[in-house]
Amino acid sequence: RLAGLEEVPVLVKPNADQSALEWMMVENLQREDLNPLEEARGYHELSQKFKLKQDEIARKVGKSRAAVANSMRLLKLPSSVQDMLWRGDISVGHAKVLLGISREEDVQKAAMRAFNDRLSVRQLEEMLQRWQKAATPGGQSPPPAAGRCPQKFRNSKISSGKSLPPKSQSNTKMKKGASRSVSSITRISIASCRY
Repeated sequence: RLAGLEEVPVLVKPNADQSALEWMMVENLQREDLNPLEEARGYHELSQKFKLKQDEIARKVGKSRAAVANSMRLLKLPSSVQDMLWRGDISVGHAKVLLGISREEDVQKAAMRAFNDRLSVRQLEEMLQRWQKAATPGGQSPPPAAGRCPQKFRNSKISSGKSLPPKSQSNTKMKKGASRSVSSITRISIASCRY
């Protein structure tokens, strides 16, 4: 009416409820103000509800398959780390680096360390490389997040009764039915502890 027309050409396309819902979700995912986790959850929902593959989702939202895949990987982070990402305590770059850590508790420690020490993504990568080099073949945990060193790292004793240096840890394990125990000493960075 505002244009002064009584009739306008339109194309009425019948949409099933499912495809309308899919279209609405895709439209919502194209907003610019989406949080990275909202985006990841949206892609996941499209994948689950409509059985879409990552490349199909990518075509619908106008992104690369790799971008969709990387976004969806954020959902593999522990919920506490997802919360940090949601609040902006860590960036998507930090989160992607953290995805390379296999143990959940190590991911949480590294995320807290990145936040507490205000590490850049590059500094976080370097820290994880140092942790990896310091780890023993037995798969020991990385150093604790910044704060006081846990008591087990201080004044630890070995069987000879001598104290270990403060940047070492002794672990003694005995298998059921074994006649002797096996000790291992793990080095941790003294810089990660505050006395």
